[in-house]
Amino acid sequence: RALKMDNNGSFINNFPRFTKKAQSLLDLLWQLYSNAGKESTFRGLVFVEQVALTYPICFIVNTFFAEQISVFKIPKYDDSSQWPMLPVSGAGSMLDRTREEHLTRFRSGAVPLLVSTSALEEGIDVADCSFVIRFDTVKTTKAHIQGSGR
Repeated sequence: RALKMDNNGSFINNFPRFTKKAQSLLDLLWQLYSNAGKESTFRGLVFVEQVALTYPICFIVNTFFAEQISVFKIPKYDDSSQWPMLPVSGAGSMLDRTREEHLTRFRSGAVPLLVSTSALEEGIDVADCSFVIRFDTVKTTKAHIQGSGR
C-alpha cells in the first residue's frame, strides 16, 4: 500500500488512530460522561489484565478527553493534576506512594476514572463508583464478583 502525501508534503496516515477495542472504550466512556450531565455521577473503574496496559490506556483516555473538553489538559508524564484518569497497579509495578496518591484523588472525587489491574479487585474499598468496565475478558467467577462489587 503506497503512502499518500498531503499538499504540505506530509504523509497522510491511513491507519486508525486506535484499535477497535480502544475506540469502543472511548465511545463507552464518552457516552457515560455525556449521560452523567452536570451531576457528579461520572466515576468509574476500568479493569485491565496486564500492568503494561494501565499507562497506555490512561494516555489514550486522557488525550481523548482533553481533545473533547477544555477543562482537561493533554497528558504530560510529569503532571497528572488535570488528568481525568489515573493508573493503579499492585506492588512491584507501582510505588506505594503513587498508588495511594491516585486512590486518594479518586476517592476524593478529584479524578473521576481509574484504570487498574486486579489490585483493586481484591479488598480495596472504593465508594461512589458508578460504573465498572472490563477492558479484557473476565477469567474467573471470583474476578467477576469482586469487580461487580465495586
